[in-house]
Parts: sequence; C-alpha cells; structure tokens
Amino acid sequence: MQKIFPPLLLALLVYACSSMMKVEESNGIETSSDRSTKSSVDKTSLTRQTLIQEAKKLTGSKYKYGGTSPKGFDCSGFTSYVYNKAGMDIPRSSSAQAGKGTKITQGAAQPGDLLFFRFKKKDNISHVAMVLSNDKDGMQIIHSTTSKGVMIEDISTSKYWQEKLLFGRRYVE
Repeated sequence: MQKIFPPLLLALLVYACSSMMKVEESNGIETSSDRSTKSSVDKTSLTRQTLIQEAKKLTGSKYKYGGTSPKGFDCSGFTSYVYNKAGMDIPRSSSAQAGKGTKITQGAAQPGDLLFFRFKKKDNISHVAMVLSNDKDGMQIIHSTTSKGVMIEDISTSKYWQEKLLFGRRYVE
C-alpha cells in the first residue's frame, strides 16, 4: 500500500493542477504573452488617440508659411508639432516625413497616419495631412491649408484631393 500511495497521490496532484489551469484559462486569466500583446496594442491605440486629440485641439489655427506653433502652422509644421505633443519626433519637412515610417496605401490608412500629396506633376511632395478616420463613411483628414488654416476635411469624395494623393506613411506601429 505504501508503494502505491505516493504515485497515486502524484497522479492526482498533476490531474488537479491541469484541471485548474483549464479553469483559469476559461475564466479569462491572461498569460504573460497575452499581456505583452495587449500592452503593445493598447499603447498603439493610446498613441493614435493622443495624436487625434492633439490635432483636433488645433482646429482653427491660422496658416503661416514655415509655422510650427499654434500661432500659425504650415502643413508639415502642423504634423511635426502634433507628433511631438504625443511624444514622438518626426522630421520637420513634408518631404522628409514622406521618407520615414512605413509606406501604406490609402485603404490601409488609420487614425494618426500621414498622407502625402503633390499639387503639380513636376513637384515631389507638396502637402501632408493626418488621417482622423478611414471607414465606410469616408476618410477624414486634418491639415493646415493656406486658405483656412488647420481644418478637418472629408477627402474620400473630393476629386481635388484624390487626384493629388500619392501615398501614406505610418509612424505608429
């Protein structure tokens, strides 16, 4: 009896532990790998939300060539200012911004991503805007325009903007 009891006890303990682990998993207890994945997703989501909040605060700011403050922004001064407020450094000029980050298509654009435009065929990058939303209802951007300063605009149905759109860049992964 003494030789049978320890192996039987060990088998019961192993079975009990494995059953407890299954119960914990079914109760939604996270593993460390779940937490690290969730943490990076939460951080990305929070960064995108911060970018959008900071950008929207500046709606109505005047346009100023070379401007980099709420007293007046040009397009890339606006995007670099907003990213800086969210704790991220990006290049100052639109052409330099267009050369960094991960290149994306218009369809893949998410809030906080940057879109780059060309006004004349012979130009390289002429303008940069930030995506606020991109869904079935359209694509909302926020940007600093020479005519109206920092404004929100739906470009999904705008022939003007669609013809000038080149590509996007993602800085928030």
